[in-house]
Amino acid sequence: MTEQAAPARKEQNYVLYSVLGIILVILTGVKFDLYSDSLVWLVAFGRFGMPVFFIVSGYFLFSSDGHSERSVLKKAMHILLLTVFLKVLYLVLDIVYMAGGIVDLEYAVMAFVICEETTMHLWFVYALLLLYIWWWVMLRYDLDIRRISYILSAIVLFLIILFGVVLRLVGVDEVMGVSSLYINEQLYPFIGIPFFTIGYYLHKNREWFDRTFSTWMLVAITVVGMITPIVASEWVPRSTLYVGSIAAAVGLFMLTFRVPQGRLRCGFTEYLGRDLKPFLYGYFPAVIFFLQHVAMTGFADSPWYVPVGSVVAIVLNILLSHLTYVLIRRITRRGGSGTASG
Repeated sequence: MTEQAAPARKEQNYVLYSVLGIILVILTGVKFDLYSDSLVWLVAFGRFGMPVFFIVSGYFLFSSDGHSERSVLKKAMHILLLTVFLKVLYLVLDIVYMAGGIVDLEYAVMAFVICEETTMHLWFVYALLLLYIWWWVMLRYDLDIRRISYILSAIVLFLIILFGVVLRLVGVDEVMGVSSLYINEQLYPFIGIPFFTIGYYLHKNREWFDRTFSTWMLVAITVVGMITPIVASEWVPRSTLYVGSIAAAVGLFMLTFRVPQGRLRCGFTEYLGRDLKPFLYGYFPAVIFFLQHVAMTGFADSPWYVPVGSVVAIVLNILLSHLTYVLIRRITRRGGSGTASG
């Protein structure tokens, strides 16, 4: 009898999973006291985080045989389902808070229709959904994807750095009566365009990239890219993006592919970044709002309020995300077994 070859195991980027999980955990802790003056440097340092998530999505949209591009609508549907789930979840929470007198009707309506403190983070899933749809349109109608994406990406990055860093650095804090930082913040949701594009073409040109950039070059680019925003925040604090953030995002992301599969393994952080990623991002504002406005209101003046609140927020977010993941797995398994037996 001829032995059949075992199917090849799909390689996985375990280090990337860990990086994504760690970013989300740190994000939860930092967001508990985001506007503290003592955290300006940390916020500036972490500005590479969100670009990494867009790079990941763009990177895995490319495939040499086109199978990934053909599934772009399926990817969009996953994001749409996540969006609906989060919108309903936060609407229910706001109704509960309304009943308890914590928020009013205007807050609940604004949170559902546009955004409020608890739903501000949904811009990311909106942006990702629109990006998948836009790329489907470009692929479907055979548009010049490279040219369109490059032009739009250059425009977005130029404007964000211009209003968030350059103008403020030379003392131009207002443009036509509008704060330069405010304009920078309004442009921020469009960062998905350049970083999604960067991810796609990093994958498409992976061989060239690996030949051109050595591992030590990537380490240097990443480290410098992480340090320079900290320095820049002394003069232009709270910018949504720094030039160094771009370098750090690309360098760190590509470095994860240089680590052999058996190295730097950590099952817990891999689990966070691989399986709990959408829930950790989706739940963190709900957890923080609950702690700040319900559970820890009596401790707001305590010196332990921020450090304890940050740690508790992280723990609660992980637990809630884990329970959701386990529940979904059980439901899908029961549905699958029921279908099979029928």
